[in-house]
Amino acid sequence: MQVEGSGGPQAARTSRASHVSGGPGRQSGAPAPDPQPAFDRGRLGLPDLGANAPRMTPRVAPPDQPHSLGVASQIAQAHTAAPLPPGSLTSGPLGIPQRVPTITQKMRAMAPPDIAGQTIEEQKMLANELLTLPEALETSGLAKTHGPSYVAATHAYVDLADETWIDIAEERLEQSGGEQPYRQAAIAIARRVMRMRNESQLAAENTQFPLPRKRPFFWRRRTRMLRDALLDWQSHLSSPANPRKTGRALARMRGATALAEASDFELLLQVLFPAVVGDAVMVLWLGFVVSLIGVLVQGEMETVGTLVLAAVATLAVRVALSLLMRRGPARLDHLFALSVFSALRSPRAGKPGSSIIAVLLRAWGIFITTAGLLGMLAALVYSIWQLVEQSITAPDAALGWIALVGSLIARATLLPTLVGLAAIGVLALPLLLISAVRFAAELSGNIAWVPAARRYALAPAFHVLAFIAAGVVAALAVLAPETGLGNVVLARVSAGSVTQAISLQTLALFILPALVLLIGLDIPYRVGITRWRRNWLRELTTRRTDIDAHVRRLAAADPETGMQNTSEENLRAMQYDMVLLQFYTTHTEETRRVPSAPYNWIAGIGVVLVLVVVALLVDGLAQQIAHLLFNVG
Repeated sequence: MQVEGSGGPQAARTSRASHVSGGPGRQSGAPAPDPQPAFDRGRLGLPDLGANAPRMTPRVAPPDQPHSLGVASQIAQAHTAAPLPPGSLTSGPLGIPQRVPTITQKMRAMAPPDIAGQTIEEQKMLANELLTLPEALETSGLAKTHGPSYVAATHAYVDLADETWIDIAEERLEQSGGEQPYRQAAIAIARRVMRMRNESQLAAENTQFPLPRKRPFFWRRRTRMLRDALLDWQSHLSSPANPRKTGRALARMRGATALAEASDFELLLQVLFPAVVGDAVMVLWLGFVVSLIGVLVQGEMETVGTLVLAAVATLAVRVALSLLMRRGPARLDHLFALSVFSALRSPRAGKPGSSIIAVLLRAWGIFITTAGLLGMLAALVYSIWQLVEQSITAPDAALGWIALVGSLIARATLLPTLVGLAAIGVLALPLLLISAVRFAAELSGNIAWVPAARRYALAPAFHVLAFIAAGVVAALAVLAPETGLGNVVLARVSAGSVTQAISLQTLALFILPALVLLIGLDIPYRVGITRWRRNWLRELTTRRTDIDAHVRRLAAADPETGMQNTSEENLRAMQYDMVLLQFYTTHTEETRRVPSAPYNWIAGIGVVLVLVVVALLVDGLAQQIAHLLFNVG
């Protein structure tokens, strides 16, 4: 019978074999079925992939060898060999001195190796080598020639980390971490990194023919993105690993790596366009603030409220733009890079996306960002031309120049800012919709993942759906006069001088974003947990049935003698089966108690209250509050 870990029935994967896990009989500490390679005789710690010997502690490199040659040897090293006390050497059959194993070494030989812990340590060591390599390449002058190779090595490491996290999510890292494909991939990355480090060391020591320290275009930005992502991933690696935290760190690392693989032109567009739009918004905000200061100094209180609202709204737009483009668990630039430049062409873990969608998104991104930059430039020229054509009266007082300068700044940057924001909205709309569908599939699929691993996608899914819901609210508010929903008043609520009408438009402003969150997040997560629970309970029932049948066979009387087998071996087997049966029973109860809701009831009430407040504000309450506070509207 083929069974799998406590994450549920294991999905078929061609590159990895299934092993027993999830109970007391779980092979979490046992060696992998395929024997692990021995290390080379050159004392470098490199595994011999053709050998057929169990994994051994790598030997310590002699002092005459460079430190950089020990990169690959550190990958599988769990303990460092300590010097043996005097008298610990004996003569072998041929007179060759042999080490006498100590009691501790005998105990370690009997105990199963911690393959999961070794795998986590390997990930940390490889990440540390990738973190320090860019500085060595730049110092030696090899950054321009070895830059693509370094990015490719980081990409291979991210692919390995993705496989590692999926094994963590399916609770089979103990088995997969010791298999041949994983070891070969880890060793290949280590050898590539070691080769680049050795070449950097040789180039740096060559004082007669020093290389010019030329860097590729965007080298510093690419390496900075990769460094931050690797540090984040490395900080979340622990044994035992937390599937939710490591899943989020992996998503950020995959996004940064995919963005670093973009071409120079596309990376320039992805960096320049959001920065230009953000700066335009801040310049517009500065214009409103300067105008407000000038108005306050002159004592013209009629326009103070309008300027305050304009400054606050502009600052809110800047914060929202930062959350959409550069902050949060689902940054737009990372989503775009994952959908276009990554090998999977999708933000999902281990699930490839459509190549046709990737090509369309790539063309769409180049077209919109280029058109947005040119449109903002044209709008700025047009705004300045309009200001020049108008007759501007110079103020009589010196303080009047403050309000005039602020007004000119705001009027010159208003149209370019609106053009840039519109371009970002057009760019983000298809990408957010596609990403929402993919995150919904991530939450509802992967029946082999444990619930903690599935929860990694909640934050990015909520981040994407929040902007989609905001877009729905904005579109409904714009189209509200044409729909006539506001004319059907259901009730009126008064609080002091504020009277709010509850109409069909108010209900639509509440129901539509709530449906976006339900369809995109709540329902898919419940479907995924229900599928995981159903399949895992079926598997647990099968295991309990097999164990119960085995116990009955052991307890059955001999048909010839009519006596039960009371040998010590038979009693121990029955005792072990009873413990295993109790474990599966307890695990079945725990599986049934796993909550199906993505968040607790407090978070649900908070989301409902936020949606109610937003619906009321958009439906006219914000206008009444602005009129009362600032005499606007």
